[in-house]
Amino acid sequence: MRRVLRVVPFVLLLGSGACTGDSSAQRGQGETQAQRGGDPLPPGVERELQWVLVGRTPGKPLQLVDPAESAESIKARLGSQGPELVVVRNVGQAPEDRVETVAPLTDEEWAAVLAAFQAGSLASWEPSPSGEAVDWGEALLHYAVGTQQTRKTWIRPLENGEAVDALSAKLVELARAKAPDLELHYLR
Repeated sequence: MRRVLRVVPFVLLLGSGACTGDSSAQRGQGETQAQRGGDPLPPGVERELQWVLVGRTPGKPLQLVDPAESAESIKARLGSQGPELVVVRNVGQAPEDRVETVAPLTDEEWAAVLAAFQAGSLASWEPSPSGEAVDWGEALLHYAVGTQQTRKTWIRPLENGEAVDALSAKLVELARAKAPDLELHYLR
């Protein structure tokens, strides 16, 4: 059984894809946008978490194979064969220096990623930087719910980073188990 995360206007539910009870009432059909808290989705639309990615690039000078990507990133996604983990190290000068490992996730591992995303309310989370840091670099949280992608980056330590740190820790734990030969230096 594949577990998915459903977003029903700002409410996250873990389940097998089916709602119980009166689904039209649960999805907010008939409510106006203002009654649903400003959610831009039309009434009755459910969306599913497709993937979530954390990334980190240190502040020190670093040669990236693809400058548009983080130095290191970990993505948990629903692939065509089920949930999988994609671990990328994007450091070097030549295209062959970029290393990517794709490994399957069990349903329990995917559920743990979903639980970390849900527990931190990351669908509505906004980074709140605090203080200054020298050579801190850039951190990234990027995810897709349905067809809508959300990308959040920050360049200073956060005062509210516990939720994204918990998700990152779960993804790093999975990356170390699933791709032990790919060393992670910036994501910890």
